[in-house]
Amino acid sequence: MLNFIKENTILMKFSLFQIIYYFSLGIVVPFFSLILKEGGWTLSQITYFFSISAFTIFLLGPVIGKFSDSIGKKKLIMFGLCMQFVFFLFYYFFIEHTKIIFFIRFLEIISYICIGLISISAVEELVDKKRGFWMGIILGIGTIGSLLGPILAGFVAQSFSKVSLFLFSLPLTLLALVIIFFFPEFQRKRNFSKKDLNPFSEIKHFLTYKKLQGMAVLGILMNSKVQIYNIFFPILIVEQLGFNESTLGFLLSIPIFLHIFQFLFGKISDSVSAEFGILLGITLNGISFFFIPYVSSFIEIASLLFIMGIGGSMWNVCAWTLMGEIAKKEHIEGEVVGTYSSIAKIGVFFSTLLSASLVGLLGIAFTLQLFAVLILIGGIITFFFFTPIFHHEKHGSYFDKIK
Repeated sequence: MLNFIKENTILMKFSLFQIIYYFSLGIVVPFFSLILKEGGWTLSQITYFFSISAFTIFLLGPVIGKFSDSIGKKKLIMFGLCMQFVFFLFYYFFIEHTKIIFFIRFLEIISYICIGLISISAVEELVDKKRGFWMGIILGIGTIGSLLGPILAGFVAQSFSKVSLFLFSLPLTLLALVIIFFFPEFQRKRNFSKKDLNPFSEIKHFLTYKKLQGMAVLGILMNSKVQIYNIFFPILIVEQLGFNESTLGFLLSIPIFLHIFQFLFGKISDSVSAEFGILLGITLNGISFFFIPYVSSFIEIASLLFIMGIGGSMWNVCAWTLMGEIAKKEHIEGEVVGTYSSIAKIGVFFSTLLSASLVGLLGIAFTLQLFAVLILIGGIITFFFFTPIFHHEKHGSYFDKIK
């Protein structure tokens, strides 16, 4: 490992950037639904707010991803950070003005595509051998910021207004911008043309690979679950179960903490197969999510979140490893990341819009349970896309087996 770090100092420095960036998001994102409720938003308006992110990523994810392969990832990441700084200020001053915030949300998600999604494609470009293990290392290091964010945010939200969380995020956004400024440009691998403005052509190309068809199914279901979790779980914990904001912060940090150990779960990809790790991860995630309606104590909730974190961590690193094998082979890291995110988010868009009605009919707890069932069904369906699951090869490329 020490030799790898010495030989890949740029990758380690990029991990520092990820820590700071995800720290800035971790302060705000887990508490967004509570921030909006503090601003007088209704539950329906909150779901519409979250649905904007899914639609924006669907519409622009493939285009921006492909554009990053042409113009350079560093430029887009810096542009995104500047946008995030400005729009977090807008959130702070105009949180009660729904029409303004809806428009700002659309632009802010563009900044997330430029930073969060393009950062993943940058990591895929930098990692080569033992992809599962090293993707896990880098993704896990970046998770440290996501872990610290909710803990700090819980104390801030309890001591100050929840909207003040944006002010705590601003200096971290600037620091991330300074760090990335001193990076060399990532490699440019293709030219951008007018036809690349059509996201459907990228989706069509993505779906020509059988195992990526399976990833599309699971991506829609898992991302929908995450969206519903982000919207309603904080409300469930604070308003229905009566825990305070600092306790919520600790609970939210539990599954994030498990993501630090993605390097361990990434070894499943290297020694068995990424497909096996994906299916095992979503099974653990779905089962733990299913039992949320039946628990109420801190220990019970924490235990389920711990299992959910293991499953989510395993799913995350193995999914990116599987797609990274294809992207690296074809030199289309940005395109694959952007297109996968686009496909996943169109399902999230519709499920988010539907969730307000589901919550009104079933309640928050059983709405969460419904999405758990869908994930488990999706795993059964995807098994047939992923066959064969076991490759009996160590550290090899599975690209030739994927079509």
